[in-house]
Amino acid sequence: MLAASEAQQRDFVQRKATNSNHGADPIWQKLWKCKVPPKVRVFWWRVLNDYLPSRANLHRRHIDPLSTCDTCGAREETTFHALVECTYARRFWIRLRELSGVKLPNLNPTSWASAILDNRICGVNDQTIILCGMWSVWRSRNDRRHGKAPIDMAAAIDWALDDCFHLSAAREKINGNGGPSVIQRWQRPPAHTLKVNVDGAFSADESSGAIGAVARDAEGVFLMAMTRRLPAVASALAAEAEALRAGVQLIHTVTNGPVMLETDSLEVVALWNNRATQRSEFTLIFDDIQELASSFSSFCIMHVKCTANMAAHACAHFVASSAFEVWANDAPSFLLQTLQDDCNHINE
Repeated sequence: MLAASEAQQRDFVQRKATNSNHGADPIWQKLWKCKVPPKVRVFWWRVLNDYLPSRANLHRRHIDPLSTCDTCGAREETTFHALVECTYARRFWIRLRELSGVKLPNLNPTSWASAILDNRICGVNDQTIILCGMWSVWRSRNDRRHGKAPIDMAAAIDWALDDCFHLSAAREKINGNGGPSVIQRWQRPPAHTLKVNVDGAFSADESSGAIGAVARDAEGVFLMAMTRRLPAVASALAAEAEALRAGVQLIHTVTNGPVMLETDSLEVVALWNNRATQRSEFTLIFDDIQELASSFSSFCIMHVKCTANMAAHACAHFVASSAFEVWANDAPSFLLQTLQDDCNHINE
C-alpha cells in the first residue's frame, strides 16, 4: 500500500510539472524551480503536504499507537521535529554549518516547509543544500526506524554537499546562450610545482576501504603512484583523510618545492581548512600531514570534481594481489589510459 501511495504521489508530481506553466500554485512553482535532484523535489512536495509517515502523522491516522520520537524520546515526532528539532537533526545542521557555512534559518513549525522556498528567507544556494540535507536526515531517520544501519552522518553530509556542489557547478558553466556545461578535468600545476591527486574508497558492508595517490609534475609527467588497502576503516570520510596523508607520505622525500594536493572530498577539505579552530576525529592525521609538509616550500589542499581526479580514483579502486603497491617513473598499466586522457585534454 505504501509503495502504491508513493507511486501515486510521484505521478501527481509529474502531472503538476506538466501543467506548471499554467498552474496557480505559487508554492509548487517555487519548488519546481529549485535546483535539486528529482527525488528531493518529490520528497519536499510530500513535506509541504504533510504526507511523510512521521509517527505523529501515523498516530493521528490510527496506524501507530504512539507518536513519540524513537531517537530522542520527544512526545511527538512531527515532520518538523524529525527534520529540524530532533537531536540527530540538530547535530546534522550544526555539523553542516561548520563544514559549509550554511545555516538553517529560524523556522516557524507552522510555515517552515514553505518558508525554506522563500528566497527572502533562504538564498538559492543555501536552499539547495538545505533541501538535500533534509532528504539525508529523513533517510537516516527511516533507516533507524526500520532497523537498518543508519547512514553515517559524515556520509549524509558529504552526499548533500557534493550533490549541491555538482548542481551549482553545472549551473555556473551554462552560459547566457544556454551553451553546454564544461566537464572539469585535471589541470597542470603552476611551474615548478608538484601536484598529487588522492582518493579514498569505502565498503560499508565490510567496513574496509582503499586509498590511491598519483603525483605529476608541472608538465603533466607521471612521477609516482600508490594504492593501499585499508582492512578496517570507519567511514568514507575516514578513507579520504587517510588518502590525504598517504599522498603527502608518497612525495615528502621527493621534493622540497611547492606541492598541491587535490581531493574530490569537499568535507575533508573543509575539515583541513578549519583544523586550527576545530578539532575533529582526524586531528592526528592532519598533524602528521602538517609535519610531513613542513619540508615543502609551500603546501595546499584543494577540492576538485571527481572528473578532475580520475587517476587517483583508478588507483583507489585498483584491486591488487598485495595490500600495498608503489610505482615510480613507470606508470602501472591500469593507469595508462587515464593519464593519456588527461594529457590529451591538456594538449587540446
